[in-house]
Amino acid sequence: MLFKVHNRKVADLPYLLRLVLKHIYEPENMSLAEEELMQKSFINWNNRMIKRESDQEILERLAWMLKQNEEGKFDARKAMFKEHNINYKKFHRLAEAWDIRYAPRFN
Repeated sequence: MLFKVHNRKVADLPYLLRLVLKHIYEPENMSLAEEELMQKSFINWNNRMIKRESDQEILERLAWMLKQNEEGKFDARKAMFKEHNINYKKFHRLAEAWDIRYAPRFN
């Protein structure tokens, strides 16, 4: 008899944010397990039937950030952070850096 076991470990939104930021700013320090958890978390959060509107907005913002990074839109910011020795973790803790009111609209 065979059993199929599914690992349903999903990162909560604050941890998912940290994973996305690490993927953007420190991809060389991101482990394969962290990468896999980030990807599975996006899939499981999007498959979730009941989620708050604010959760959906945060997920869209995180996906937008990943897309912008893939397109090279954060390259100048990453270079500036490195040049001025700015810690991205401290930068993104600022309320104005992560306030949903300042986020671009997703169409």
